[in-house]
Parts: sequence; structure tokens; C-alpha cells
Amino acid sequence: MPKIEYADLTLESFRVLDPTVESLFAKIMRDLAKDCELRPYDDKPRTCTLKFCLTPILDQATGLLDYIQFHTEGKPGVPVYRTRNAQLRSDKGRLQFNRDLPDDINQPPLFPGDNH
Repeated sequence: MPKIEYADLTLESFRVLDPTVESLFAKIMRDLAKDCELRPYDDKPRTCTLKFCLTPILDQATGLLDYIQFHTEGKPGVPVYRTRNAQLRSDKGRLQFNRDLPDDINQPPLFPGDNH
């Protein structure tokens, strides 16, 4: 039986172990860059989280560690998308807003006689 050659797990060896880790990282970084381009006014940081998950797998016969199951999870972190504030008034369960100035419920119409 041929001898199995093992390699140490290092940052450089990820390409050999699982090339999708590199593409996962690249995709998340592209998505974060696009978000920065689309919302440059939002100065909150965009983040990339790579989580390396190791799960011990036991040998059924001995109950000792047989091997370690490994996978990587990646998650982008972007600021919450938020619209501007508007003021609403509740009238017997119906929500109403000021057509002329949605951010000021009590502002009278801008033009006299304007009754939408």
C-alpha cells in the first residue's frame, strides 16, 4: 500500500486544501467594494468574516479521535440599509402622513387651498 503524504495546514496551503476558500474571500471583498461604491456617504466599515470550523470525528470502534472535519464559512458585513425618517399619525388603526412634508406631520400645506 502506498504511503500517504500529509501536508501541514498553513495560510499558503489553503489553495491546495480547498481552492474555494480563496474565491469565497474574493467574492466577499468584491461585494463589500461594490457596497462602498454604491453608498460612499455611509462611513461605517464593511467587514469580511472568515470562520474556520473544525469538528472532531471519533472512531466508532475505539471512541478516539479519527480525524477532524474542516470547512470554512464566509460572511460579508455591510451597514444596514436605512431610509430617511418619516412621521406617521395613527387614526383608528390607519396610518397617515403629511403629503407635503413627510418628515413633519404637523406642517400645514405649503400652498393655501392645497388639499391633495
